[in-house]
Amino acid sequence: MTGIGYNISEARFLFVSPPNPGDDSLSTGSDRLSSKEDWSDKWSGQAIEKITFNPQQPGFRDQHRILMRTLPHNADVRFLEIGCYLGYMMWYFHHYFGYQVSGLEYVDWCCDKARELLAGAGVPGDVIHGDLFTWKPESPETQ
Repeated sequence: MTGIGYNISEARFLFVSPPNPGDDSLSTGSDRLSSKEDWSDKWSGQAIEKITFNPQQPGFRDQHRILMRTLPHNADVRFLEIGCYLGYMMWYFHHYFGYQVSGLEYVDWCCDKARELLAGAGVPGDVIHGDLFTWKPESPETQ
């Protein structure tokens, strides 16, 4: 999947996992909600060796049922996870729907770890190091 172009304007659906209500732990007081340092600090020190995700967990069970009923199961569909450290959603959409998965990650060492975790889980996918607000995806015409 290296070199895949993205056209976000053609997205058919968007899946967003909102932050916990009242969680201001990543507020920077600037025009951005967080910085690379905030995310690096949040994730550093955690010894995560493999992707473990149960879609039947109470916080996701209802979403899982709705997604299973409404989304296509099709290997031609591409999925982009914004903030993909740990790779849970990439794993989920590849495993349950067969999607081609990619992720955009802000913190460089989180990219490396996400690639490692995905490879360990047998999930083929790209992890792109970049900032959502400045990232310039390749156009399909340049491939």
